[in-house]
Amino acid sequence: MLDAGCGYGATMLDLAPQLGGQWVGFTLSEVQAARGNAEAAARALTQISVQVGSYDAPLPGGHDWIYGIESLIHSPDPAATIANLAQALAPGGVLTVVDDMPIADAPPEQAARIALFKRCWRCPVAPTREGWITAMQAAGLTVTHEQDLTPLTIPRPAAELAPMIAARAREARFKRLFGLGYRSEADLGGMTLETLLADGGVRYRVISARLEYNAKSHRSV
Repeated sequence: MLDAGCGYGATMLDLAPQLGGQWVGFTLSEVQAARGNAEAAARALTQISVQVGSYDAPLPGGHDWIYGIESLIHSPDPAATIANLAQALAPGGVLTVVDDMPIADAPPEQAARIALFKRCWRCPVAPTREGWITAMQAAGLTVTHEQDLTPLTIPRPAAELAPMIAARAREARFKRLFGLGYRSEADLGGMTLETLLADGGVRYRVISARLEYNAKSHRSV
């Protein structure tokens, strides 16, 4: 299994004891990799390895399951990222994306908030559901499962978020004058996302696709 954008490796730490197998995760952060590997060692989970690297770099093949949980949305070229990950699947392997997916053709007010969310969370593309599926199909994958997980999210009421969003926006504008503001923008993006999940501008979805057993699929072994 391969966790594309694993952070500290929490998903692997949870699933590896339940599912068995060998697990590798990639993160751009040396701090995250060090802490993730230390925690895996502390739990005697020798089948887990957290490595410093990009999910857009060439990857070893033969993986039965590759997933990205709230990580692939940050790709500057999601179609290229999906193609790269698909190349690392074994025939019959599955690629799963779990992420916030803006709706297509959002009305102007929602579209403005989607743009703010994307900017603050450094998501230059943030594909729609249709965008992810198109990328998967172009990479030779067959979509096998979809689920809308939005009902499981619990965004705060709009009346509660509005003054907080305004305060964070002012704070971020001020801090940017000094080359700062990243944390304020991250907070602003997260709260804006809450409003979009509440009114349907963004849906939180899981999409899985399989590399079928055929002649073309043998490129990955």
